[in-house]
Amino acid sequence: MYNVKSPHATEFIDNEEVLSTLKYAEENKNNVALIDKILEKAKLGNGLTHKEASVLLGD
Repeated sequence: MYNVKSPHATEFIDNEEVLSTLKYAEENKNNVALIDKILEKAKLGNGLTHKEASVLLGD
């Protein structure tokens, strides 16, 4: 079961979630509006989700 707050790797590393995140990043790597929104959120210093970070780290 996927549980992002678990201290156990087998619970917070989920293959389907990884694949979903990579797909999301690929689909949104050129989405300027979304990237701008993520950057504005990042400027607040309250953290990003793993999906938001994946968009910024994409090529």
